Amino acid sequence: MEKWERRQAHRERAVQDAVNAADQIILERSDGSVEETDFLTAEVAEKLMEKALNPLRRAMTKKDLEDDNKESQKCRRCLQDFDASDLMDGICGGCADDLREEEKAQHA
Repeated sequence: MEKWERRQAHRERAVQDAVNAADQIILERSDGSVEETDFLTAEVAEKLMEKALNPLRRAMTKKDLEDDNKESQKCRRCLQDFDASDLMDGICGGCADDLREEEKAQHA
């Protein structure tokens, strides 16, 4: 048996053992009715699904935040990317200079 096949067989046994353990706990703790047993089984499945999705949700949220951060580093005036250290009310250094020159011209 190859290494991969051994690992896969081990994983399959672990999954089956977890399912069997969950079934045993559900059967021991339910009132014995089909409805409660089905309900508890569905609740366990939902919790496991949530647990499985959390890393995916975290990764997607991180990506969204990074994308939002990139967007926030675009100049509101010219829409060009700029270094965050040049930030002046969402306007890049070049546009800020242009605005200063326009203000000077208006007051002259």
